[in-house]
Amino acid sequence: YYGVSYERRPFDASRQSRLTAARGGERVNTTDGKPPPPLHLPTANAFIASDFSMVGGLSPSAVVAAMAAAFGRFVGGMRARIKGAPSSSSPPSPSPPLPPPTCLRDASPLVHWHGTEVSFAKPKAHLIVLLAMPSSILKQTSYLRLWLSIMDQRLAVSLYPAHLAGLRWGFSIRDEGLQLTVRGFSQKLPDLVMVLLEQLLLWDGPAYEPLFEPKRELLVRQLLSHYKRTSDQLAMYHLDLLLHPTRVPVEVELQDARSVDLATLQAFHSEAIK
Repeated sequence: YYGVSYERRPFDASRQSRLTAARGGERVNTTDGKPPPPLHLPTANAFIASDFSMVGGLSPSAVVAAMAAAFGRFVGGMRARIKGAPSSSSPPSPSPPLPPPTCLRDASPLVHWHGTEVSFAKPKAHLIVLLAMPSSILKQTSYLRLWLSIMDQRLAVSLYPAHLAGLRWGFSIRDEGLQLTVRGFSQKLPDLVMVLLEQLLLWDGPAYEPLFEPKRELLVRQLLSHYKRTSDQLAMYHLDLLLHPTRVPVEVELQDARSVDLATLQAFHSEAIK
């Protein structure tokens, strides 16, 4: 009716027998005659949190002290992971008890209870790491944006288990350097930060090569959209250039994005992580 082409043909005998066997639960050989791969459970997700304890009922000074202690444990854990030694951590603080519910009406066979929820917090945290970089690196905005875009695409695949576990992350360019922001359940944030920092220092050429040209073309198209801005948007753009001395004009970014190749970007990465 819709004019869609189709083809109708019967199943051949070998495929029909394999479908029949599979429907009965039998594992049959592959099309080339090899035995089927063994079944196995999926790999455990190392980013799923298991400690959901909260720090509550503290004064502001006690909260600051608890944050300082937690940061000290985090830095110690990072140093231990870098050196290959196990990290030590103190036991989590117990959560404060909730007030018991109140009986509003006791009329058999129904009893009405009311409980007020007073705690809406979750054991989540935000962590920000600022990686200072020289102005000579920050002024090469196209190279920096292209490198982060390729790495982000790569991490979207390799860190998909972390995304499933509720962890989020992102890189952004600041006047002082590169900012890494992570958020999610606090127990697994140090592990995620270590993986992200390791990926930041690593240049994975075979994985980056097929991503380079599509990301470069996308960056060029994004920069070309600058010339379609309205007058008020252009005014804000020029104001932003005055307020951020490290930022370069779009014309320079566009020229760099059009001329860069993978070898040049790799050399920029080597210079940026020094």
